[in-house]
Amino acid sequence: RSAWFGCACCPSNVCRFIPSIPGYAYASAGNRVYVNLFFKNSASIPLDKNRVDLVLQTQYPWEGKIVLTVKPRRSADFEMAVRIPGWAREEPVPGDLYAFDGKGGSPFTIRVNGRTFPFNMEKGYAVLRRQWKKNDMVELSLPMPVRRILANPEIKDDAGKAALQRGPVVYCAEWPDFSEKRVLNLLLEKDAVLRAEFRPDLLGGITVIKGKALAFTRVQPDTVRSETEFTAVPYYAWANRGKGEMAVWIPFEEAAVRPSGEFVTP
Repeated sequence: RSAWFGCACCPSNVCRFIPSIPGYAYASAGNRVYVNLFFKNSASIPLDKNRVDLVLQTQYPWEGKIVLTVKPRRSADFEMAVRIPGWAREEPVPGDLYAFDGKGGSPFTIRVNGRTFPFNMEKGYAVLRRQWKKNDMVELSLPMPVRRILANPEIKDDAGKAALQRGPVVYCAEWPDFSEKRVLNLLLEKDAVLRAEFRPDLLGGITVIKGKALAFTRVQPDTVRSETEFTAVPYYAWANRGKGEMAVWIPFEEAAVRPSGEFVTP
């Protein structure tokens, strides 16, 4: 154990956070169960005059399939309120600071015991009400295409640039994944085809985004562009492979690119 930390609040907050996770994952009020977070777990939730055991299976955030097995102690009529993340409702964040570019969005679906089930949306939750019985299965499907996020036009530093997001995860370009070890000289065209690829060997197992980009290099007096392989990693995972350039906002307009080799001569 370390003798002391310059700032001692972080280790103690981690210890406090771990036992509080159940309270973030689920909640109940009256005759309703709230499902807030998606990770593999089991739980037992109290209701009015009943108790519901839950088993959740998922590969979230890498995959958008969430399977929740509902096991009430006795069959009863109650509500399951399943949180639908903002990104799955075309809302990267509340307000108008950021917005999806409008391309590639797909609606989420909910099934109960293999059949499409009606629900009402209330404050970001899909509310399902029925006579629940043991081993009823709720399947939530959250499509995860790669999406481009644009900033509010008033943010001048992000003009001509877009950020990449897949599911709840925001991505970035980081220097080790490019031959020039540069990322500020990249341009990712608006119609570039991007795909997701799971890499179990990289940074503890992550899904990366792959595609093609253009790299700009200044060879006085000209600027040369060349096609390059493009890889983006989750933003949370950067800075684990040494010091170098990183960018969340990737240009799609040439005016926003910073060519490498400012002082390179032929």
